[in-house]
Amino acid sequence: MLAGLVLFAAIGAPLYLGLTLLDPTSAKPPILTQVSTLPGRLAYALATTVLLLIAAAAEELVFRGWLLKLTAAFLRRPWPLLILNGLLFAAIHMDPNLDAFLVRMAMGMGLGWMTLRLGGIEFAIGAHAANNILILLLVRPMTLTDPPHAFEPSSLVVAPLMLLAFITLAEVVVRAAPLRRWTRAEVVPT
Repeated sequence: MLAGLVLFAAIGAPLYLGLTLLDPTSAKPPILTQVSTLPGRLAYALATTVLLLIAAAAEELVFRGWLLKLTAAFLRRPWPLLILNGLLFAAIHMDPNLDAFLVRMAMGMGLGWMTLRLGGIEFAIGAHAANNILILLLVRPMTLTDPPHAFEPSSLVVAPLMLLAFITLAEVVVRAAPLRRWTRAEVVPT
């Protein structure tokens, strides 16, 4: 889990921060706007990290733990299994925006690939948590609902790139012996 958290954060933090800084319409990172003092920011970061680790673990246990195993009994090939898992993962978030649905579906598929390829959900929990933590610290604060908005065509680029990033990260872990040892991954042929 720690490996997924660290590796995804190392890759994702510069990307999310860069996207935020390059977009002239984006607000300042929430870590800078939600609380004004250094101790407050540290507490915000710690609370965000702890709570999102728990949330990511719960979602991964349901979607890549229980549901992936259940649907694998009916869908023997990996891609239909990943597509179904991604669709259900995106649907459960009940976001009214199609662009957010596509990105979450890609994320669900990528986390499913990690789980299948690495032989367990631990790495996916860490990567999922790191993604969510980075969003809440660098992109936007947490809200209970996202208001409907116009479709953002950029999601047609972001969603496949996110899927590719998750697959690539899993494949790097599988192919790099030091990372494979660190994660204790049980490499599963696809």
